[in-house]
Amino acid sequence: MKKISELEIRQKLFALINNNPGLHGRKIARIIGVNSQLADYHLHYLEVHNVITSVKKGRFRRYFVKGEIGIEDKKLIFLLRQSTPLKIILFLIKNPGSRQIDILKLIKISKSTLSYHIKRLLDADILYESVANNEKTYFIKNEEEIVKLLVRFKPFDWIDNFTEGWKDFFWK
Repeated sequence: MKKISELEIRQKLFALINNNPGLHGRKIARIIGVNSQLADYHLHYLEVHNVITSVKKGRFRRYFVKGEIGIEDKKLIFLLRQSTPLKIILFLIKNPGSRQIDILKLIKISKSTLSYHIKRLLDADILYESVANNEKTYFIKNEEEIVKLLVRFKPFDWIDNFTEGWKDFFWK
């Protein structure tokens, strides 16, 4: 009986990771309704048996189906799974060449928080900045690649607090 329940959990884990690449362990455990230790045990099993792979960045270990996503896309997915970088990217897709003050009007965060996230996106080579008349404006560097990832992996479903209003705003 134990083998059947283990198989069911591993099937759920695989399906979840396949449909939502880049989830971290605790989120995976919450979604499938098991405790973190049990999820970690089965995630480790799947990884050792080359079904999935993981990448640790900061405090989080994020999981992917083995061979499905390249290293560069994994880096982008790390950022797209975070609410603030995702909102900045979506804003700049719709409003290329925006200044920080323009972004702050829609994304209600502090200026220092926005600066921090913009720096991360610049360092990750997702954004580039242009300076004219002592004003910095921001653009998506490889917009076509980013849009493909957004379409393929639907990050709107990834962010717990990402409202339908955001989708409506960006794709009217």
